[in-house]
This record gives sequence, structure tokens and C-alpha cells, in this order.
Amino acid sequence: RGPAARVVLAAVGQESITAPGGQLGRGVERGCHVSQRPGLVTRAQTKQEAAEDGPPWGAEDQGAGHEAEAARVGSAKQTKAEKKKAEKKKARRKARAEAEAAAGSGGGSSSKAGAKRKPAPAPAEVESQGALDPVMLLPIPLGAATWVFERPNGTRVTYDLETLVEYFHKTGDFSEPETRVPFPECALKSVDAACATVPGTLGERLRAKGSVLEAKQNPARFKDRHFRRDALSGLERCAGEVVAEMCEVVELEEDLEAGQLRLCLELFPLFADLFNQIDAEDNQYAAMCMEHFTSFVRGPPNRRTVDRCGLLDVVLLFLSQIEGGRASHFSF
Repeated sequence: RGPAARVVLAAVGQESITAPGGQLGRGVERGCHVSQRPGLVTRAQTKQEAAEDGPPWGAEDQGAGHEAEAARVGSAKQTKAEKKKAEKKKARRKARAEAEAAAGSGGGSSSKAGAKRKPAPAPAEVESQGALDPVMLLPIPLGAATWVFERPNGTRVTYDLETLVEYFHKTGDFSEPETRVPFPECALKSVDAACATVPGTLGERLRAKGSVLEAKQNPARFKDRHFRRDALSGLERCAGEVVAEMCEVVELEEDLEAGQLRLCLELFPLFADLFNQIDAEDNQYAAMCMEHFTSFVRGPPNRRTVDRCGLLDVVLLFLSQIEGGRASHFSF
């Protein structure tokens, strides 16, 4: 406000030059003060001096304090985690000790922890207890004669000796029923040796069947059995195809009369002929096949067969009559 000229930066983005007489002018760059009065310092000069002087007093101490605090917190967390881990390890040791004490006392109180433990059963007993016979898929009876076979991968399998010998002589198949791994001759020799050491009437029955090694070396005696087995399997496959066609008629045929004609004139007579051939050779095998066929026609419990024209009951009635012997291919 005096006669002397001054330059003032009023605000950010607004520059003004105050000249004598109150006239305003433009041209001062943003962020700078230009003054004719001695002692006034421009903003750019202040920032430059501050940068040359370095950080304000106490900044380094403050950063060091933050680092120390972070190190202290991290150490506390690590100590807490180690403490929790040690407590868990201690609890596991305690539980293991209690379990060993309970086993040593025979299920009694903890005061009997020092009692003598029961002797562990022999390895042969461990293998036979609760084991399933791979031939019959039933638990091996207690006291039955057993034979242990070691597979090429090192797995040990326990067999009921009587059912294994019966399996060899009945089927003529000298391979494992589970893996189809052929039994080597040394294994068959071991079976013969085990049969020779079985006492009582069971040993007499086993020895009366003959040597399994000699049976393998004479395949001609099983030629007729193999042919019979293959023939029954072929008949079952053919009958299964006919049953599948019956299901197709039940699910897809929309004309009731056409479906009845196809069933009665084509499918029923063919199935009856095939099934009667199976039944004439092996009754048990035929019964198992019929059970499978009936369950296939009904469908699984979660997705039963769709009956469009009411032919499902007709097919099931026919199968039940065939199984009971009340119908044959001559009836058609």
C-alpha cells in the first residue's frame, strides 16, 4: 500500500503484481515471489534450502523407533507361536502315554499301568484273523487250514486251503481269482506240501483230490470243463442281448399291439430257448442269470424303467414263469 512496488502471490493458481497506484499486472510464474523489499524470501528459495539442509530434526530417531517397535512385535508373535506348538506337543505326548498305560493295564484303571502286557499274536495268526477268502469272498473260519501266497509286488494274501484246492480242481484255472496272476509251479508245490501236513479228516479229503501241480501239468483233463464254461458264458451273453431288446420295447414302443406281437412272436421264444439250455447244464448258474436279468428289466432304484404301454409287467411275468419252469419255448 505504499509507493514502493511489491509483488504478492495471493493464492494457489492466482498470481498478481501490485504496482503503484493499485494497478494489477500478469506475468509472474506460479509458485514464485518477486519482491523489491529487502528481506523477503521467495517460496522456491525456501524449498531449495530445506532440501539442502536434509530431513527435519528427529526424523531419523523416529524411523529407528518404528523399526525397533516392529522387531519387538515380531519377536512376541514368534514366541507365542512357539509356546503354542510346545503345548500341542506336550498334549500329544500325554495322550500317547495314557493310551499306552491303558493298553498295558488291559483296559483297567490307570493304577495298573505297570501291569504286564498281553503277548502279541504270532504273524500267521494276525494274517488269518478276520481275513476274507479270495475264492469264496467270506471270512476264513477259525481253525481252518490256511496258505499264504506272496504276490510279485510283495502283497501277502491268505487263502483257505480247502477252498483253494477245490477251486483248482473244479475250474482248471491255476491263476489268482482276484488279480489273474498265474501261480508259479513253486507255489503249487507249496500248496501240495501244505495239504500233506494237514491232520485229521480235512487232510484226508485234501490228499484224496490229488496234487494240484500234476493237475496243472495235465491240461487235457480240463478240456471238456473249459468248453462247457465257455458255452455257458456264450449262452448268457445271447440271452442278455434278448433281455436288452425287451427293455427297448418296453421303453420306446408306443403301439401296444405292435409291442405285444414282437414280444410274443420274436423275443419270448428266443429267450426261453437260450435260458432252458443254461438251466439244463447248471441250475445254480441259471438262477443267478435270471436274478440279474430281472433286476436289469426293472432298472436301478433311482431310475426305474419307463413303461410306456404297460408291457413291463408282461415281461416280468414271463421271466418269473420261465424261472419257475411253467413256460418253455414250446409254449410259443
